[in-house]
Amino acid sequence: MARWIGTVIMCLAVAGCGGAGAETRASVRPQRIDVPELLLAFAQTHTNWLRQGEETVEQLEESMRAARGAERRVAMRELAVAQLLAAEVEFGRDARSTRRSATRTAESAARGSHDETLEAEMAFVALWAAWREDQGSAERLAERFVRAHLGSGELLIMAWIIRGEIAFAGEEWEPAATGYRYVLGMLEHPLYALALYRTAHCLRGLERNEEGRQALREVRELGCAQGAAIEVRRVASVASYELGSGVVLGLDGESLPADCAPATPEPPPD
Repeated sequence: MARWIGTVIMCLAVAGCGGAGAETRASVRPQRIDVPELLLAFAQTHTNWLRQGEETVEQLEESMRAARGAERRVAMRELAVAQLLAAEVEFGRDARSTRRSATRTAESAARGSHDETLEAEMAFVALWAAWREDQGSAERLAERFVRAHLGSGELLIMAWIIRGEIAFAGEEWEPAATGYRYVLGMLEHPLYALALYRTAHCLRGLERNEEGRQALREVRELGCAQGAAIEVRRVASVASYELGSGVVLGLDGESLPADCAPATPEPPPD
């Protein structure tokens, strides 16, 4: 699973996995933004949440059956996360079945718990599973999460993004923009560029085309900032491509807007 996440991270940067180590600033076409993959990569990189352990789902199921008391609840928490991640590399019925199992495990783990962190984590598992299965309950779960788990940190931020995505998929531009607006108050956050990019498309959907284009320009500029997070650069590259500005590979092999000036090498020490 960890290897798969690493592959996802690399593949998000360009339109294929080959060529990521190029040392030239050749033109590339960025891959479309896959929000679930981007959120998983963010969680893997910046948080301790949604991390796959060394044990398989089957091993965790055995551990859960053998555990008692508080240890059983911890085992269920680990199993729910593992099941959720396993579903991301499965397809069709297998993915649906694994997500249902993750939801059931999460509900069992949270039942009777007085641990706010555990309750938030398990509620997020249920939300993610419903969203990925395009279930009608996803919107309700998202609204409940952002009301009930105000202290859940990055989970709350991702839940607001998901709430925006649910409305965005239905072309409900105003509710979608409301979901992304929560993250727009966090200029330095790695997911800020994603929220602004989606807001740009909401504005276009509302026929506020020039405002939408200006938002895309701002996203592009975010990717040019020195030390910009990788999530920011990926989204900025897509915005740059949509603006007709082009995308190139930087010297580190990651895509960035073509309008970014190349970094000036530091002079050698005396």
